[in-house]
Amino acid sequence: MTRNENKVASSFPSLNLTEVSAMGQMQMEHLFGVQTEFLQRIQEAGRVWLDRIQSEAKLASEFTEKVAKVESLPEAIKTCQDWNARRLTIMAEDGRRLVDEAQQFIRTGSSLLSNGWSGNAGASS
Repeated sequence: MTRNENKVASSFPSLNLTEVSAMGQMQMEHLFGVQTEFLQRIQEAGRVWLDRIQSEAKLASEFTEKVAKVESLPEAIKTCQDWNARRLTIMAEDGRRLVDEAQQFIRTGSSLLSNGWSGNAGASS
């Protein structure tokens, strides 16, 4: 054995090929689990936002119908105020949902960094 090989071998005296392989397999399994979780979160977010877009279209359609039936200026103003209040509520809900989804993605990503590459892939988070 050359001097460099002895140096490398002495740096990792307790590791054998089976342990290194097992650690690598655990990290890959964790990585695939995180990828699966990301895909599931993306799919769920897509479904939620699609539903949200459809409800937005329904709200706009209802507003248009109400405005078409208006017979006085005060009634038109009331219809617009109601619609605007509803839109502001929806925008606040959208903001909260966006923050929640971003936090979930960050948690999933930090799970990859904290467990997936440190040799603790089997540890629970």
